[in-house]
Amino acid sequence: MQGKKPLNIAIGRRIQQSREQAGLTQEELAELRTCLAGAFPARFCMYMGKPAALDEISKSRDQLEEMEKYVVPDETGILYETRWSFVERDYQEVPWKTYLAEMERSDSLAAVREKLQEYLRKREKSGGLRKDFTSRFFEEMIQNIYVYLKESNIVFGQIFDSEEYETKRREAVLSVVGAHAFIDYLFDVLEGQKKNESRSDNVVEQLKDYIEQNLNEDLSRSVLAGKVFLSENYVSKIFMKTTGMSLPNYIAAQQYNNGNVASELFAQFIASD
Repeated sequence: MQGKKPLNIAIGRRIQQSREQAGLTQEELAELRTCLAGAFPARFCMYMGKPAALDEISKSRDQLEEMEKYVVPDETGILYETRWSFVERDYQEVPWKTYLAEMERSDSLAAVREKLQEYLRKREKSGGLRKDFTSRFFEEMIQNIYVYLKESNIVFGQIFDSEEYETKRREAVLSVVGAHAFIDYLFDVLEGQKKNESRSDNVVEQLKDYIEQNLNEDLSRSVLAGKVFLSENYVSKIFMKTTGMSLPNYIAAQQYNNGNVASELFAQFIASD
C-alpha cells in the first residue's frame, strides 16, 4: 500500500525451534513471508532462533531482540540467530580520502561505486549488516559527496531532489537491497552531473533540444530534470536565468509555434489540391 512507511515486524520463533524441528523448509518460510507481506502494508522480517534448553530460552530471546534492533534484513527477510554470532562487532573504516581523491581525478566514478558496493557485500558475507554501522557508513559517504561537490562549486541540493533523496536514504538502512540501491542512486546522479558539468548553458541547450523533439510527450519538470540529472528546482532556476523564460512558458511557446507551422503546412496541402 503506497503512502505508508515500511515497517519491520519481527516474527521471532520464541519457542526456539529450528526450522527443521518446526517442519518448515527455507522455501516454505519464504512463501509464508510473501503471504504475510501481501496481506499487510508492511515489510516483514522473520527472526529464527536456534534450538535451546528451557533455561537458555531467555538468553536466546535476548539474541533475537538484539537482531531485530541491529540487523539490516537481506532480500530474503529471514534472519537466523546462528548467523548473528558471526556479525562483525567492530566498524570497518572506509578509506574515504583515497576514494575522494579518485573521484576528483577520474573521468568516471564507476570504480569508486563498485568499491563501496563491495564493502557492503563483504559485510554481508561476514554474517550480515548492522543498522548502526550502515547508518555511519552512509553518513560518512554523504559527507564526502558534499566535499566532492563543493570542489566543483556545486550545492548538494542543486542535483539531488530532496524528497527522493530522503526516501532512498531511509530505505538504505531498512534492507540490504535498499542499501545497495542508495549507492547506485547517489552515483547515478553524480555521474549524470559529471556529464553535464560543462556549465548551465549546456544543460539548457539539452533541455531545449529535448523539448523541441518531444512536444507531444510528457514535459513535466520531473521528466526534464531527470533528463539532465538535476533537481527540479535547480533546472527551473538555470533555465529562467539563461533564457529569461520559465520552462512552462517556453514549452507553451514551442507548442504554439509548432501548431502554427502544422496549420500552414496543412493549408498549403489543401491549396495544392
